[in-house]
Amino acid sequence: MNVKMWKVALGMFSIIALAGLTDCSSPKETQQPKKENGAQERIRSEQKSIALQHFIDGSLFESKNEYAQAIIEFQDALRYDRDPAIYYALAKNYSALGKYALAAGAANEAIKLEPNNITYRETLAEIDIKAFQIDEAIAQYVEVLRIDSTHVQSMFNIAQLLTPKHPQQALEMYDKILQRNGPDWEVLFKVAELNSTLRRYDKAAVAFEKMVKIDPSNMSLKQNLGEMYVRSEQYDKALALFNDLLESDPKNVELRGALAELYLQQDKWEKAREQFEIILKTDSLAADIRFRIAMAYLSQSQKDSTLLVSVKVQFEKFLKYYPEDWRPMFYLGRLAIVEKNDSAAFKYFDKVTKVAGWNAEAWWYLGSILFDKKDYDQAVSVLEKAHQIVPNDGGINFLLGFAYTRVNRNEDAVPPLERAVEINPKDINALSTLASTYDALKRYKDSDRAFESALKIDSLNAMVLNNFAYSLAERGEQLERAYMMSKESLKKDSSIASFLDTYGWIYFKLGNYAEAERYVKKAIDAGEVSAVVYEHLGDIYSKLNLYEKAKEYWAKALERDAKNALLKEKLARGSL
Repeated sequence: MNVKMWKVALGMFSIIALAGLTDCSSPKETQQPKKENGAQERIRSEQKSIALQHFIDGSLFESKNEYAQAIIEFQDALRYDRDPAIYYALAKNYSALGKYALAAGAANEAIKLEPNNITYRETLAEIDIKAFQIDEAIAQYVEVLRIDSTHVQSMFNIAQLLTPKHPQQALEMYDKILQRNGPDWEVLFKVAELNSTLRRYDKAAVAFEKMVKIDPSNMSLKQNLGEMYVRSEQYDKALALFNDLLESDPKNVELRGALAELYLQQDKWEKAREQFEIILKTDSLAADIRFRIAMAYLSQSQKDSTLLVSVKVQFEKFLKYYPEDWRPMFYLGRLAIVEKNDSAAFKYFDKVTKVAGWNAEAWWYLGSILFDKKDYDQAVSVLEKAHQIVPNDGGINFLLGFAYTRVNRNEDAVPPLERAVEINPKDINALSTLASTYDALKRYKDSDRAFESALKIDSLNAMVLNNFAYSLAERGEQLERAYMMSKESLKKDSSIASFLDTYGWIYFKLGNYAEAERYVKKAIDAGEVSAVVYEHLGDIYSKLNLYEKAKEYWAKALERDAKNALLKEKLARGSL
């Protein structure tokens, strides 16, 4: 081995004495070792020399990142001399290979031989951290503090390790560091961060104040302090600080934004608006800042509807500067809905789906607009596209399934409706629609199960009560229960035609044709109804032996459902 390599090895491990490794006897032993005779001394000296040679060779392998070879050499060294420094070196190399259990074992052996060695304990703590043994790592740093109560780095390490699960204990440790060493920028920052996370904004502000004293020219730090003042509702301090900062940096957009937010917190809209107007004159204003300002206007419009015009102007300007940003398109679409301008709303939401197809809410609005227009075929087309892009959105699955039912594609409706319920088992609209779809497919066990699930969520939901009652009435099952459910739905809203028709139809099934006539006529008088309701009234008149009236209403039903073969048969017979 050349001289240079010897120097490298020896330089890396100053723990090892140049003359050889330390004796392996326990530090607790107090009696003097027995004198060795000449032969024993020679053997011992030779063993230590061999151990040192293996140790140096291992160190050289370690310097070249050849950790496996280094470990072999250190293990050989231990055969001749069980020195704690060798265990320490072995621990480091096992750790470098990711063998943390072996590394921890070697480090523990080093500590057994030299329990007050801080370096060994720190290394074991680092190994424990890598192995996610956080409590064990903390225990080692606690032992370091027992050995040296002034070891601030261990205090800091303990605080950092305590932070995720025990933030209050971490704060207590940081306070001890501050008490011992006085104000420290890094420690104060940790204190401020922790207090902010714990929503103790007043204490976070105190930490930031101390940091500002250390670094009074740090503008960003002062802005953070201002934010803590706002959050802790120390508005006067925040206002004074922001105004002071703006004097030295009047073009600072972030500062003006923070000042505007402060005014909003105090419900001083006009003052906030003044700041927004100054910001909006800035060249090349970032999209996020424009969005925040537009949203501030939108939020204020909830209190003052006259601001809606200004809100629209803000989003239009936003879109002008950033034509590919989906956010102004989306909110302009929502504003168009408020203005009842469905055509404009559809265009905006359509643009959103082209630049941000992941936006399920935009697809949902498109489908809803088409539903309002009763354009179910196009709704199916749009929602099928949406489903391809966002297949796991509950709202899209529900709306697609509902659209299929509107175009009599009940078999197709089942999978998306089932998926909607799977995504959100408490979505009562999806459950109710799925139940009605099963019912239309004559899958009555599935239908009843879905209706019952819906009623467990909301036992007084009028739509579910009505639809379940009608399903039972059509089958002639549980008519008394159907009657009570239908009656309950009418208590919720007696003006809905379908509710009135269900109640009348249950009377029909119970044989009370006079009451049946009364309620089904009310249903027709309530507004636009389906062919089924006219057919119901025709059936009632047939039971009342009023055959001409029966044929009149069957004919009206056939006008609305020209393909209904059963209706044609009734008309041909002139009776049920």
